[in-house]
Amino acid sequence: MYSWKLFQRIKRDILNSPIYWHEVGYAPVWQGAAARVARSATMRYVLAGTVGLTLILGTMTVNSPVFACLVPLVVLLVVTGLTLGPTIARERAHQTWILLQIMPSGVESVLLDKLVGALSWIQGLLVFMGMLLVVGALGTGLLSLLLLPTGRGLTPDLPDTVLCGWLLILPTATAALFVVDRVQQYMLAVIVALATSATTRSITAGLFWTTLAVVGTWVLEAAITVVVLLAQPGGTDLANRTLLLVIATFGPLPSYMLGIDSAGRVVLLIAATLIVRDLLIGFMWRLAVRRAQ
Repeated sequence: MYSWKLFQRIKRDILNSPIYWHEVGYAPVWQGAAARVARSATMRYVLAGTVGLTLILGTMTVNSPVFACLVPLVVLLVVTGLTLGPTIARERAHQTWILLQIMPSGVESVLLDKLVGALSWIQGLLVFMGMLLVVGALGTGLLSLLLLPTGRGLTPDLPDTVLCGWLLILPTATAALFVVDRVQQYMLAVIVALATSATTRSITAGLFWTTLAVVGTWVLEAAITVVVLLAQPGGTDLANRTLLLVIATFGPLPSYMLGIDSAGRVVLLIAATLIVRDLLIGFMWRLAVRRAQ
């Protein structure tokens, strides 16, 4: 798998990499504003009140608590785009990229080191989103119980111990699969951001197009999920606001379980989603390396 191979290629001793520290030395564009908010108690209260009011009004408007998870996701995507936007565009603007290209470790290693160095600026946000991911995984694991046939008459030949085993294995496996799915999707967005940054020639253009690319990657996934659900026999009721929010926030895995009755089709669609996305990660990584050279 391309995604796993990229994880393996990240240096274990990356803290000794000069490229990593070179990237860490550049503060992202949002860092100044974040520092001013951190220093001012008034701005902190205003920001907290604004966020709280947005969550309350948004949740009441759409009548679904899932909205509370959509807001931090949007923040993550925008901040990721703003953080990765100048990664390569800055070096091109400063005419230092040519020096990094001739590093003995190679362009791919340089890109990975710069990627990890840039993302180190949002490690706190990533940890917070990781905690939300765990909560989402628990919910998705419980949701997977909908795939089991209900009624003892539907499973007359299965002993109770086997059924109890399924009640433990299915939610656990689904929760783990949900984590893999969301990490893989974020990884695709990050690689798309890197490829976009490698294309741009100015920092301003890098910020704009990379942020647009990161958000667009997530929107495209949601749109494809909607199309897949509509293509199912009998269609899917997309008038359900909660389902739409689940599609936008938690991705295809829980959406398929909510919108498709057939457990077999759900499994096939989830497998196809992971395989296609992994191929896209490999394609976009090669594209990023080619554009960076």
